[in-house]
Amino acid sequence: AMLSLFEALVERASGDLAWVDKLLLALEDQFVARMKEGVHAAKVVILLLSKLYLSRPNCLRELKWAIEQHCTQGTHIFAVSVDKEFTFREMQKWSVEEAFEADDGKGGVVRVGVETVRVVKKWVAQFNIYEEWLAEESEEAVRNQAAAVEKMISNAANPLQVQPVPRLEVRELPSGAVLAEGA
Repeated sequence: AMLSLFEALVERASGDLAWVDKLLLALEDQFVARMKEGVHAAKVVILLLSKLYLSRPNCLRELKWAIEQHCTQGTHIFAVSVDKEFTFREMQKWSVEEAFEADDGKGGVVRVGVETVRVVKKWVAQFNIYEEWLAEESEEAVRNQAAAVEKMISNAANPLQVQPVPRLEVRELPSGAVLAEGA
């Protein structure tokens, strides 16, 4: 429901269709290729961040491609926290020397590797992290969310300078996936 509301707000505010990698797309044979095309074609990438997101291989690929597009094309990245444990303030407390576990939403846990923590602290922390979606549902929360989307779209009109591209790689491990910065 939150994703649908977010998509509708973006489309209403920008007049453009929002491409979202929905669950149905995950069933397609060419999911990874389609996701990469979607990120590379985007003028703006909006990441819906949670600790669970940081444990998923395809989410980490999306994050990798978004950072590369940000560096090479000046693509805007807006990070939206959908997890109370994934706010800018909480992220600053994460140790770059420790992995951590997160709730998988099904009563289990997933591991977020130390390499992923390092990349996120280095790269995601430089983007605005919007926390309006953490509030309880109310008319005021919806107004604040709409205002945040308007701000994102307004900011997206400002060009960004390109910068050196990091060498990022996604590795799938028996314990999960990690996003690491290579040499």
